[in-house]
Amino acid sequence: MLKNPLLFSPRRKIDRRLFLKTLGLAGMAFTAHPVLAGPLSPVKFSKESYLIRRTKPLMGTFVTITLLDPSREKMEEGMGEAFDEMERLTAVMNRFIDTSFVSELNRTGMLKETFPELTEVLNASRYYYSLTHGAFDITVKPVLDIYADSQNRGKSPDSGKLHEALRLIGTENILFGSKEIRFKNDGMGITLDGIAKGYIVDKGVEHLKKKGLKHALINAGGDIRAIGGKGEKTPWTVAIRDPFKERGYKTTIPLLNRAVATSGNYEIFFDRDRVFHHIVDPAKGLSPNQSASASIISENAMAADALATSVFVKGPDKGARFISSIAKTEALIIDSANSVTKTSGWKEIL
Repeated sequence: MLKNPLLFSPRRKIDRRLFLKTLGLAGMAFTAHPVLAGPLSPVKFSKESYLIRRTKPLMGTFVTITLLDPSREKMEEGMGEAFDEMERLTAVMNRFIDTSFVSELNRTGMLKETFPELTEVLNASRYYYSLTHGAFDITVKPVLDIYADSQNRGKSPDSGKLHEALRLIGTENILFGSKEIRFKNDGMGITLDGIAKGYIVDKGVEHLKKKGLKHALINAGGDIRAIGGKGEKTPWTVAIRDPFKERGYKTTIPLLNRAVATSGNYEIFFDRDRVFHHIVDPAKGLSPNQSASASIISENAMAADALATSVFVKGPDKGARFISSIAKTEALIIDSANSVTKTSGWKEIL
């Protein structure tokens, strides 16, 4: 079993992270258990275009890139560069690798020299912390550490330790200098679980666009970003998983030059009863229990990723009202009773 470079729990299988599946490519579907593929020979998709698809293990999940273009050479080059970029950035933001920038920051509480992309993600994290009034907070790592330790001991998290960990939470306690980044308080730590994967997908998309590719899809275990569609005006079709059925789907949506991401309580958990999972309410130090999943459509994968976590924390009603206030952003939230709340602009394929 592979460790998730952004978040790891022993009770989770890597391929179960694929809670969004991409469907509809000439009758083909991406399955829940994809076969890992090296370079694939392009197949004829239409009179003008070839299709190529490749899947690799990355970011603790399976990342699939699908491309449509008349030029096979352009697709091969673009796909290789996109995967290289995503691998490079994963290593920078992987808190489980001792030599990564995030690991060093967590270990020493300071970075005297930082990495431009990491600074960009941290600044974005600060923005979403402010936008969501603290519902999105990357400083919840001390709570996740308590969850993981309690899981290893086979006990519930100690309420006293959780209360103590709350004083370490707050993105405002990450101090930015002209070059350095440091924590205000000893014992702080960050986890980029709710934002880095989306950011890395967006960077992969940038490389595809630089190659002039106009029809592409990157699916990083549920964080999905589309360039164009299957044709000039034909969107990609994406299925949203039913959180109460391991292999079932709640609905399907069209995706054209947009991104979608889902946060759910069913993939990574730290106790037998699944009360404590990987999403933490920063105000309480506990896992929210109102929602089962929250899916967000936005202009890019990083925004969708961060907002999906935030909406899950806020709960269905508050989350939907919050998303309704953000332009070009839609939400579908499934609560713990399997009821659905949608924003007015959420579109589905019937």
